[in-house]
This record gives sequence, C-alpha cells and structure tokens, in this order.
Amino acid sequence: MTSGVTYKFRYRVKNIYGFSDSYSLETEILAAAVPSQPAAAITSISGVNVVIDWNTPLENGAAITSYIIEILDSTGAWQQDSTYCDGADPTVISSTSCEIPLLTLIDSEDNFKLGVADLVVARITAINVIGQSLVSDSNIDGAYI
Repeated sequence: MTSGVTYKFRYRVKNIYGFSDSYSLETEILAAAVPSQPAAAITSISGVNVVIDWNTPLENGAAITSYIIEILDSTGAWQQDSTYCDGADPTVISSTSCEIPLLTLIDSEDNFKLGVADLVVARITAINVIGQSLVSDSNIDGAYI
C-alpha cells in the first residue's frame, strides 16, 4: 500500500454452502496514520509579541488539518489561546507559527498570568483526519518575559 492513497474494497463471503450471490458495498480506506510527533516548539520575542514556531511533522498520508497549541500557565496547567494561536486557522497551519501579545501572557485578567523573567513554554499536537499525534516535548529555552 502507498501512504496517502485511498483504496477501494469489497468482498464476498463463503460458508459450507458456497459463495454469497453478490459482493458487499464498496468501502474506501485511506492508507494513512496520525501525524508524527512534532519537535519541540521554539519561542522568541518579536516586538511586543511572543512567537511560537514549530516544524511541520510528517503527515503520514493525510494532510494536517489543525494543531493544538498549548502554553504553560503560572499554575503549571496547559492552556490554549484561540484568539492569537488558533491551531485551526489556515494561516497558522500553513506558517506553523503564531504570535501572542506579551500582555496576554502576563495580564492578571487572562489565563496565563506569567511573571517577569518567566520562560514561555509551549507544546504542539498535530491533527489529521486519522487522529492526533503525540504531544511534542515542551521547549526548555526561548522567550523569557
């Protein structure tokens, strides 16, 4: 089988009386698997924003349809930001990056509540029609607020 190719199948059954009169309905199966695990994201500062950047993992026969982009908050929980780092946004998918304002990460009204000198830690999950990849490792260096 070739990865990324859709194959068509049908079958007949046989028992002690012989074969069935007709074939089953045709079924299509895409030869694909979940995307490979992304490498750790890279975070950097660009003006008043934090850039979260990653490399496209292997698609394994089916195009990546979205990403889950998570940022570690001050409590140690992983949070998503659908305003600036929406992993379903076609621009984010094609560029494999997003920018989130520093104020969003430090503002006490927002989820993250990071403090001065905190490292912005992110991780990525890739998704295709088959399912989700393993979550990337989190970055261990990069952008400090």
